[in-house]
Amino acid sequence: MREIKKILVTGAGGYMGGYFIAAAAKRFPRATIAASDVKNAAARLPKTEGGKNIGFIKCDAADLQAAKALVARVKPDVIVNLAGTGAATILPWDVLIRANLASAVSLMEASLCVKPSPTVILVGSAAEYGAAKKSQLPVRENSILSPVSPYGLVKSWQSEAADFYSARGLKVIVARMFNVLGPAMSESLSVGSFAAQISRIKSGKTRDCELKVGDIGVKRDFVDVRDVADALCLLALKGKAGFYNVSSGKSVSLKRIIKILCGNSAPKIKIVCEKSRFRSNDVKDIRGSSIALRKQTGWKPRRTLSETLDSIRTR
Repeated sequence: MREIKKILVTGAGGYMGGYFIAAAAKRFPRATIAASDVKNAAARLPKTEGGKNIGFIKCDAADLQAAKALVARVKPDVIVNLAGTGAATILPWDVLIRANLASAVSLMEASLCVKPSPTVILVGSAAEYGAAKKSQLPVRENSILSPVSPYGLVKSWQSEAADFYSARGLKVIVARMFNVLGPAMSESLSVGSFAAQISRIKSGKTRDCELKVGDIGVKRDFVDVRDVADALCLLALKGKAGFYNVSSGKSVSLKRIIKILCGNSAPKIKIVCEKSRFRSNDVKDIRGSSIALRKQTGWKPRRTLSETLDSIRTR
């Protein structure tokens, strides 16, 4: 267990940033937290318990020289890089690579330039594993990476970069996130879209009672964003270099998610499958083993899926 005095959070203005900063401020009350983002996100930082001050530094971490200056200025014990795009967002290759790979490489390169070098925690993805066979589920960290989406491919390149920098003596931890859920999640994600549509139907803000969906037969491994934030804190405190799945170990169909979100709804909601929402290469079922994370840090999910969906539904 290491002593942590300074934490640098890059990509702090994104969805996970606020949850992680709030969790880190609580777990490391004496630590200084520096939050950074390519956009001016100071106003979006959470109000922490005890009024702990979170410093904000505007920086594009994908720019190597800017990343070097940032790391040299903060001199962190731990860097948690949350910069990146979501898996559901369709973007040009250059944007995907800059957001999800260049920032990670720049921060790792910058970390080698300061002594002692900080621990670097990167956010990986279940999309790196691709369409694993049923006999291979739940996937483990040493499972073959066979991504089927551009996002998954770029994240797998990040994993290769992590191995490269680990071999150069940098302590790099990759937390492979499975499907993250929580309050205020984006409508660009399937569950966020379902929740928003159902809310509009129940409140009478839409005339029809149609819930527009894609393939709801697919199964995913869902984890609450607050449990993910706890996992990152524990990896910062106790993690060894390497890869860790942040997962529940169970897969649930989107059809089941919709049923829970609808509850005993009135009016009656009609599910409408739209072909435009289907993906030809969509993974049918994925779930991950988090045994490595649990053994190393003692982490386990604290919230049930129903509790998480309730928190989404009530916002």
